[in-house]
Amino acid sequence: MLLVLVGAAAHVTAGGVGAGAQAATSGCTSSGDHLVVTQTSTMVGLAPGVAPRPITGRVVNVSDERTDITDVEVEIAAVSPAAGAAVGPCDASDYQISSTRMPVGRVLGPEGSTSFRGASIGFSDKPSNQDACQGATVHLHYTVNPR
Repeated sequence: MLLVLVGAAAHVTAGGVGAGAQAATSGCTSSGDHLVVTQTSTMVGLAPGVAPRPITGRVVNVSDERTDITDVEVEIAAVSPAAGAAVGPCDASDYQISSTRMPVGRVLGPEGSTSFRGASIGFSDKPSNQDACQGATVHLHYTVNPR
């Protein structure tokens, strides 16, 4: 199921040529319509040669029933170029996410919440021109996995 996310964008600013981007949550998949994921991290300074930035967030159980959560997975859903960006390709291969599965291991009661962390996003420094990625928006998709 696809859920609407609360919270939303983490802003990424450029530290080098062709590196600036914004990371935005774009979707969440869970075992039902009772979980909401919010990205809490901001990724400032993402650029070629700069260490990846951590991805953190929060899961809230908005149902009247308890929910067991094993982990939260994150992936790049899409990349949208910025208005007026340089001509050229910019896609998910220009970015990399490490440790895409973030352990949670919690039971959430009604209105309960928990944080998650462990993944990071970085810029893949390619030998080709990546100026088209400057100011791009990286859309992240989160999947909440039940026990």
